[in-house]
Amino acid sequence: MIVGYPRSGTTLISENLSRHKDIAISPETHFFSYYFSDYHILSLRRRYQRFLLSHHLNDLSISKDNLVRLFSDLSSLNKRKLFLNLLDQHIKSNEEQKPYQKLYIGEKSPDHLLSIREIIRLFPNVKIINMVRDPRDVYLSISKLKWSPHQVTVFSLRWKYFIRKAMQYQREYPNNVLTVKFEKYISNNTKVHERVCKWLDLDIKRFSKCGKTTAFTFNSLREPWKGNAVLSINGANFNKWKDELSIINIGIIQSICAFEIKFFNYDKLIVKNKFSVMSLKMCKDIFSYFSSRMIPFTNKIFGKLGSLD
Repeated sequence: MIVGYPRSGTTLISENLSRHKDIAISPETHFFSYYFSDYHILSLRRRYQRFLLSHHLNDLSISKDNLVRLFSDLSSLNKRKLFLNLLDQHIKSNEEQKPYQKLYIGEKSPDHLLSIREIIRLFPNVKIINMVRDPRDVYLSISKLKWSPHQVTVFSLRWKYFIRKAMQYQREYPNNVLTVKFEKYISNNTKVHERVCKWLDLDIKRFSKCGKTTAFTFNSLREPWKGNAVLSINGANFNKWKDELSIINIGIIQSICAFEIKFFNYDKLIVKNKFSVMSLKMCKDIFSYFSSRMIPFTNKIFGKLGSLD
């Protein structure tokens, strides 16, 4: 399984591993982190209904009839069996495009990082690759997308939480979790790639010589920003934040993620005489974030109260 904070190279490494003749890696399912999380506020049946309507199901290319059979008895749901069946159905649905007999099934959902403990409990022998990337480059990349909060303070706190969890699980499950730095993967690809293959116990000679993937790990029409993952690796695709991020945003990320930046040996830019401006922006970000979350909630509450009149 491939996990990590979004825009940290998870698609890149999954596409590269999908070139191996023995591996099939599915698109993102968010199975453990969202639809079938133990901590979800919705009922199991509501989550199942939401999954039926999700684009994640469409990406898996599983017919709704097959999915209904998989979920025939929600009362006796076995998450381990269900997850394996989902991946198996995905492979079978694409068997014409996949001429090789697959020995290993993989999956890439970045936010499954937060569900590593449950995943290892269900699959004790699972191998999990955790991708880590400089948070300033991650923010630069993610700020260009519509689906992610653009408040640099909110991003920094969330990235820090993800990385702290990853560090914790790396210590707890050293045989199950391998951390790979994005920068090393693209700048020294051959060496790091061999290390990953050795850890996964893969025969490096079994990679497709044509360089094409034998799986479909993302929807290029719905997620065009992932298209670069199928192109040749650009070994210089990092440290762009030094030229493109504002000094205030750099300072905020560095102040919140200082320990993690130092732990992973990332360069730190000296930011002087910006403390008051940074503090003001952080307060503004937090207020803006919670305001955006509260407005739909209050509208819903007042709408219900109005219907009682």
